[in-house]
Amino acid sequence: MTSYEFEVAAKNAIVRFVEARYRETYRIQDINMVWFAHVLGHKKGIFIDNGENRRLYEVTYHSGKDEMYVDVYDKVINYVAEIDKEVKSE
Repeated sequence: MTSYEFEVAAKNAIVRFVEARYRETYRIQDINMVWFAHVLGHKKGIFIDNGENRRLYEVTYHSGKDEMYVDVYDKVINYVAEIDKEVKSE
């Protein structure tokens, strides 16, 4: 599977999952890949949808088994963190 084929297959898997689980309709154009890696014959990507909930999806293709796994993450909270630039030592 090429990197392009992985991206298309992953986006299609996400679209099918969202339609079945959340009853929301997306097209593959509504899903963006934000990170991709190919390691030891396996492919992994992080995707985000353009919907109201802005879910994150981690998709892994296991080449040895010809299987694809999709993990779904919902945004729970977003907060502004204080930046501590001081190096603390013991």
